[in-house]
Amino acid sequence: MKREFLSKVLVAAIFLTISLLVSATATFAQKSQPEENQNAAQNSGGAALSTGLFSLAPGQSVRVAAVNFGDGSVRVKIVFFTVTDQGKLIAGFQYDARPAPGDAAFETFTHPGGANRMSLYVQIQVLEKPNDIKNIAPSLEIFDAQAGPGAGPRTLLSGGDFASFKPIVNPPFAPEN
Repeated sequence: MKREFLSKVLVAAIFLTISLLVSATATFAQKSQPEENQNAAQNSGGAALSTGLFSLAPGQSVRVAAVNFGDGSVRVKIVFFTVTDQGKLIAGFQYDARPAPGDAAFETFTHPGGANRMSLYVQIQVLEKPNDIKNIAPSLEIFDAQAGPGAGPRTLLSGGDFASFKPIVNPPFAPEN
């Protein structure tokens, strides 16, 4: 009995030692790379306007618009990022558009159903000419999909409610559990 216990402890100690060595090696290899290379996959240049985190209840939709007040067309990407209750990014849905001067790009995302609220945030990204972000006027409205067109939005964000930043840094997507 004592020999069996000691055998199990020895196997656990060996496993723990191997795990620590592998972890230390991976950490050392990652830190030895230049910082630019580590962030290259996540940093796409460009510029973006972003909302903070908000929640969407079952039966609600969110509509995001990006009005182009510039002199030429601007390629924009509207990205909806969904986030778990623990703050982990689990999915992103993106839509590309190229609004002409005076036109708007817009997209609607509807809660997929179920009983739970979902957390998300939205980015309006300009990738080709980052300075064109100054010509984009963003807005976001959350509305009840079943309330009908006359009901109006429950929440409305615009202009200064969005944070502007350069370059675009998208967090890596966490795998779904």
